[in-house]
Amino acid sequence: MIPLILLQATTADAHGVRAESVPANKVRFSYDDGSPLTRSQVTVYDVTGKEIAKGTADTSGVFDYSAYKDVATIVVEDVFGHRGEYNVGEKASQHTNLGVIVGVVVALLAVAAVFHFGNKRRR
Repeated sequence: MIPLILLQATTADAHGVRAESVPANKVRFSYDDGSPLTRSQVTVYDVTGKEIAKGTADTSGVFDYSAYKDVATIVVEDVFGHRGEYNVGEKASQHTNLGVIVGVVVALLAVAAVFHFGNKRRR
């Protein structure tokens, strides 16, 4: 039973987020499958980590940061908690939700252990 639960946990993996530089000081955010993070919340940071601005990616997952100076990092987050980060100057980056995956696996193992030891006590 436990191997089956672990197999299901890995296939229920949350989307990773890709960030890709596009011309004219723009960045495109998409999921692993290539679909865009449409209308997702975007936060712009400078080299010191100070928040410069907030905005929204368009329907293609593109955010234009040309109006801001000293941009170092752009972070995107959708309503489901998928999060991606783009460091200005990189051509592309990809971020997975490894923390979510590990959390799900640990939670499932804890539930399996409770049921396993609970059944041993009844015998």
